[in-house]
Parts: sequence; structure tokens; C-alpha cells
Amino acid sequence: MEINIISHDYSKIKHEHNVYMVWAALLSIERVNCCGLPMDLLYIVDAYDKVNEETRFQMMANWLKNDTAAGEKGVNNNAATYKIIKQLRNKKHKNKTDIINLVKGEKLIKGMCEIYKNDLLQKCDEWKMSAFLPLLGYENSKPLYVFPLPDSDEGQKRQNTRFNIISRTITETDTLIMFDNMITDYFKSIEIENANDTVTKIDFISDYLYQLPFTFDLGTEHIYMIRNQMSGTQWKYFSVLEKLNKELVEINFAKENFNIITEKYTTHTSAVKPLLQKTIDDIEILSELSDAQKDNFSYKVYAGITSFENIIKMYRALEMITQEHELYIREDLSQKVSLNHSTVFLYLKSFPD
Repeated sequence: MEINIISHDYSKIKHEHNVYMVWAALLSIERVNCCGLPMDLLYIVDAYDKVNEETRFQMMANWLKNDTAAGEKGVNNNAATYKIIKQLRNKKHKNKTDIINLVKGEKLIKGMCEIYKNDLLQKCDEWKMSAFLPLLGYENSKPLYVFPLPDSDEGQKRQNTRFNIISRTITETDTLIMFDNMITDYFKSIEIENANDTVTKIDFISDYLYQLPFTFDLGTEHIYMIRNQMSGTQWKYFSVLEKLNKELVEINFAKENFNIITEKYTTHTSAVKPLLQKTIDDIEILSELSDAQKDNFSYKVYAGITSFENIIKMYRALEMITQEHELYIREDLSQKVSLNHSTVFLYLKSFPD
């Protein structure tokens, strides 16, 4: 089972909340796919030594534009410097001054690239993401995959357009979307045990799953150890949700169907759900963190059930898509599913917020 975390242009949420989601997902879900700040940082670090110098420099220039500490003037000066050095490299007939300037420039560029890389690694540490770096990769059974989400649909192949990427993450029944608890500020929910055909209009059905302590001080080896111990229960539970999703996709999310929806959810999950928290409590390192933090710092993971229509509204309300993207996504989704049909997602509450 895979989880998708899309946080690009998520202007209503702090960067660290996106990191919280990745921590919680990585510890308990088989595979995590994510994009957007601060995941763009991981993407650049992972690709930094794999691309040529020009691509590397361009990646850094683009990243620094998002870093207010760097300043626009500094970014523009570095870009101008690189442009001059590139012109000198391509100049066929270099005089003595050109050669001297090129040698100095090459040394400067090399130094800038090293400084940039160190700055990236320092930022990863600052944002509590250094432990993620060895987990990155699309192949070799690595659990974390990060990718860029285009700012614009122009010049992109159809399968890589912004709206198409988001559309796929909504409709793929073998993946789940994870949101931050900001959705509870915009959308009305009801706990699953209270959901029936007599309730007033709600946006999603909610079910609390389990709680994890904050894990920022853990290393990569700890993540692998915890994932291994959770694979027998948490991974099994999310595989159950995958099967549930394939049934819910045929049912309208409407109050007259709430009894049917909740019955299907309970039937699929009742055997595994009680084991979720017990598994976490039995992991020594997590138990020690919980005792030390005394629940003042924790992630709480919830399952939600809603319609595809409401998922689109959530993206829009949280400013993760524009009105134009919403229109494209609706058009694309309408060819795959009925927008009023049901689907499962996850959301995370973090304490403190």
C-alpha cells in the first residue's frame, strides 16, 4: 500500500507540518510518495550529484528563489556569474585574460556548488529530514519517493502535468492521500460510530487509528527497525483499506448510504484495527519516547471516508490547487469515476500544532 502526500503551494500550513506527515507515514506505511516544500529539498539533495553541473546550478538557483534568507539579489548575482563563465568556456579564441578569468571562475563555481550542497544538508538537518536521505529512491525497495510538482502545465507532457498528477493520486485505489489536520478547520466530520442516515450534511466520516510520539531524533536505522516491527499490523491494515477502496468506489457518499459505508469499513478493518496501537506501544524505542514526551508531542493518525467531489474541494480550500487546476481535475476525474462516489483518505493531527 502507498500513501501520497502532496503539499505543493500549501500556503495554509507550516513546512514542519508536512515533515510531520512524512515521519508518521514512513514509520507505518509501506511506501510514501510526496512532493512540494519541503520535499523539494530532498529531491534536490538526492539528485545533486547525479546531474551535470549546469542542471545542478539551475536546481540550486530555483531552490534559492524559494529561500528568503538567500535573497533575490544573491540568486541573480550567482546566475549572472555562471552565465559569464559558461560563455568563457564556449569562447573559441581565448586570450590570456579570458583564461585567467575562466580558471578563477571554474574555482568559484566549484566552491559555490560545494557551499550550496552543504547549505542543503544543513537545511535538511534543520527541518528534521536528514534521516530520510538514505531512504530515498524509486527502485531497490526504498520506501520514500519524492518528485517535483510542476508550477505550470505549459510545456509538460500530459502524464506529467500538474493537474494530471493530482488527479492520479485521487483516483488510484491502491494508494491513499494523507492530509494535515487543517482539513478539520474547513470541513465538517463525524466519527464513524455516529455516522448514519439520520445525520445532517457532513463532509467526511472520521475514524481515529493510532498515536505516535514525535520521532525527530531518530536515525535512519531506527526508521527501518520500526517499519519492520510495524509491517505485520500497520501494513496489513492499509492493505485492508485498499480492498475497501475498491468497494467504496461504487457507492455514493450520501447519508442514505452511511450505514452501508460504515458496515463495509467495520467488516474490513475490525480484525486488525485493535492491534495498531498495541504494536506501537510494544516497540521499545517508541514507548520510551512516549513516556518522555507524555503525549505533549505526538502524531495522531485518522482514516477518513468522503467523496471524490469533497477531495477536490479540500485541495481547493487548502490552496493546493488553483481554480484552473480544479476545472482540469474535474474534467479528468469525470472520465474515470463518479465524483459523488466514496473513497478513503488519511489525515494527521500533530500536537503541538
